[in-house]
Amino acid sequence: MLALGIWYSLNARPGYLVSFECSTRVSGLDTRYEIQNTSYKPFPNTQYPILNTTMPRKYKNIQDEALKDIAEFMCVAARTAPKTRGRDNLVIAALSKEDRKKVISRMKLIARRDNRPSCARDAENIKNSGQIVVIGTKKETLGLNCGFCGYPTCAELAKTKGVCAFNAMDLGIALGSSASMAAGFHADNRMMYSIGKAAVELGILGKGVIQAIGIPLSATGKNPFFDRK
Repeated sequence: MLALGIWYSLNARPGYLVSFECSTRVSGLDTRYEIQNTSYKPFPNTQYPILNTTMPRKYKNIQDEALKDIAEFMCVAARTAPKTRGRDNLVIAALSKEDRKKVISRMKLIARRDNRPSCARDAENIKNSGQIVVIGTKKETLGLNCGFCGYPTCAELAKTKGVCAFNAMDLGIALGSSASMAAGFHADNRMMYSIGKAAVELGILGKGVIQAIGIPLSATGKNPFFDRK
């Protein structure tokens, strides 16, 4: 009976609350339900949208919602990726539309300021991206004295402005984990240092972030991130 009521409410007149009486009639083994005294009234104001099962969903709406979910899954994948000594120095974000505009503008500025035409090219590539995930790392020496940074000990590295090699390694592992999540959902993507550089300069990831890479997402008929002119 509950299922019957829900079906009737959704299909009878979208946007209206339906009230009705239902009676049963038993004939042998057959039970019939009869709807009687049906009335309609406008659905009360609510924070929840009215479901309309009679209208097909447009792909643009499907695309926007899917990319938002994928970006969030990518952020989770980055957060749970393995890290050196279990020390988490990552800062992870899915950029808002406003921040995406700021990043694109800063990428164009960097192209002019630093004579890096590739940044302007990347800015054009991502202007129609549905989402952009940015993953960055803060700086911390991890006490392994491995020498991978070019200094024999972590203490000597700490005296300089150098970056621990494992900070970059952990960032790379997280980026791979995040991108694999996008690939699993067949969402077009590409890692771009130019996005990360712009985000760091703008302070979008907060203080202390010294390296970052951006991963734009798209779900159109052609991958826009490989139009390299």
